[in-house]
Amino acid sequence: MKPSEKALKYFKQAEDVDPNFYSMNLLMIGKTYVRLQNYRLALLFLSRAKDYPVKTPDDQQAHKEAVELLKSIGIKYAIPYSIKITVIRHYINYLSLLIAYIDIISLQLTLILFIYVKLFSLTIFFQHFDMQSGPLWIILLIYIFNLLINIKY
Repeated sequence: MKPSEKALKYFKQAEDVDPNFYSMNLLMIGKTYVRLQNYRLALLFLSRAKDYPVKTPDDQQAHKEAVELLKSIGIKYAIPYSIKITVIRHYINYLSLLIAYIDIISLQLTLILFIYVKLFSLTIFFQHFDMQSGPLWIILLIYIFNLLINIKY
């Protein structure tokens, strides 16, 4: 086990016993993660050290060092991370548009199916009573059906 890993183990044990008890402990965990090149966790603990309420000179020192380290690793980590977030946002936008189109298409298909069932039942109804007026009603219903299909949402 490397010395950094051993130190991290003890810092984290102290943090587990009493979370957020000491800003310098948060800072040391963040620094250790930087040394181990785990920038994601370093950002987490350094951000917590930076946001820790400043009440003592140690808190002030931890705040200052955390801000400096965040700036330095921000160049290494924040840019690729922001690119990933941007790509994920684009995928979410495309998926939401796709879902909206699927909803519209399913609504139109439901409407089409409903109208075809009604047309079929009406043709049977009109053919049963009067063979002459049935085709006229079918033509009228097909015209109404075409109007409904061409409605823009």
